[in-house]
Amino acid sequence: MKTNKISLLLFLITIFATSCTKKVTRIKLVNDCTNYNLGKIQNQASILSGKEWLIQNVGDVNLKIDKVELSCDCLKVIYDSVNTIKPNKYLPFRVLVSPEGTIGDFYREIYIYGNFQDSPLKLTIEGCFVEDKSE
Repeated sequence: MKTNKISLLLFLITIFATSCTKKVTRIKLVNDCTNYNLGKIQNQASILSGKEWLIQNVGDVNLKIDKVELSCDCLKVIYDSVNTIKPNKYLPFRVLVSPEGTIGDFYREIYIYGNFQDSPLKLTIEGCFVEDKSE
C-alpha cells in the first residue's frame, strides 16, 4: 500500500512539473545565414538598405517573438509582431539600415527573443557607407 502511495505521488509530481514547463519551439532561417553583408552603400539619408530573412517555425507549438533588440538607432525592423507563427509556417523579418550621415564600415546586431530554443537569435548586418557622388 505504501509503495502505491509513493508511486502515485511521484506520478502527480511528474504531471505537475511537466505542465509548469514553458513550451518552446524551434526556428530555422530558410537560408541558414545569420550574417549579411550589404557591400558598399551610397550615403543618402533618403535611401534605406536592408535584408529580409525568412524565419520558419520548425517546432510543434506556435512561435511568438517577445521582443527585438537593436544595436543601433539606425536600424529598423519590419515584421508581423502581432500574430503567432504556426508550426511549419514562415515569418518574413526585414532589417533596414540608415546611413545616419556616416562614411565607412559598419557592423550592427539584431537580437530576436521568443519562445524558441537558443533564444535570442542573433542576426548581423554589415557593409560600408560610401560618399554620395551625386550631390
